[in-house]
Amino acid sequence: MEHFSRLHSTSVVVRIPRDEIVSARIEKHQLVINEKHHITLANDSKKVLNYNEEGLNITIKELDTQYTGITLRSKQIARTLLTNDDRMIDMMCSDNYQWNMGYLTEMNDRGTFRCAACKQCTIFQLSSVKRMLPMPSELWYEMLDFWHCHKPNEEDEHARNVSYLRKFNQLRPQPQCLILGAYYMIVNPEDWDGIRKAKNDSLLCDHCDELIGELDSSFGNYKILNWKMELIVGEAGYGDEVEQFKPYNYVMEKLVDETRYSGGRLFTVAYKEKKVKVWCFGEGIDFAVGDTNDGMQFRENCMKIMYQEYDPEKDGGLHVVEVEYEKPFDSFLEHIKLVNARLPVPSKTFKEWSISYIS
Repeated sequence: MEHFSRLHSTSVVVRIPRDEIVSARIEKHQLVINEKHHITLANDSKKVLNYNEEGLNITIKELDTQYTGITLRSKQIARTLLTNDDRMIDMMCSDNYQWNMGYLTEMNDRGTFRCAACKQCTIFQLSSVKRMLPMPSELWYEMLDFWHCHKPNEEDEHARNVSYLRKFNQLRPQPQCLILGAYYMIVNPEDWDGIRKAKNDSLLCDHCDELIGELDSSFGNYKILNWKMELIVGEAGYGDEVEQFKPYNYVMEKLVDETRYSGGRLFTVAYKEKKVKVWCFGEGIDFAVGDTNDGMQFRENCMKIMYQEYDPEKDGGLHVVEVEYEKPFDSFLEHIKLVNARLPVPSKTFKEWSISYIS
């Protein structure tokens, strides 16, 4: 199931032959087929969808001998707490990522970050953090061409805005403060007992010696990689809920940044010699896959992508999105292939492309 909030349209693919579908109607937030198959169209009726029969156009189309596509379309089909424009702003805002400042602040100190490898070492508790700030966008410098008549440049002694570049390169967290990026946290290693600085400027877990971060030579700060930590949620950090950072989110944030600032949609995502060709489109999609017996798995505010193997003879001129770490690249490939494998057969491919979703 796909819900396109800006198009006021929902598409559902069911494994029922077209000639066996006698009726399709809406009952609250469910699609009822033949009065016996009930498909939930929203995982949160307060937030996402309100359906009504009045003015609703239901189109039923045969996709192949086993699958049928049902499209629900109406100007009134999608009523949300967030407007469509707000949903897109929320999708594309600079700090709309896992473990952002707003989310961690709302926890009211009820969280502890620990080493994801040994699960024994406390990296830091939120109650010990004096202040958190969001990191500027990764592509801020490239976008100055669009924002300024005179782009800051160290070689131009007359550039009036050169101080912006200098300030960014000298960005440092205050003692016991964090600067939060999309996939990392900038820290002062000496502020936290669970972090040990090695001779090669890498950061290690003080308990198990797992590599958890490194010195970023581009601007001289130490950063902890989010997928090297787990967030324990609960009173004083001793709760039952464990949040893990999905490494593929790192690649997703890079793609969102590229589409947001460059307007491009077709990229080569690369880690050294590993490459995949990705076509991004359809941000802000609510997506679900599953069956009526086991239940639907919902994902909100997704980006729909298509991907295929990289061909150096055809794709050499595409813009390259460089991935610095192998694990996020491998995780990204694994994730998009896993999602693709769960899609109904007619929804898996488009010509030579494979279809997937990231969120």
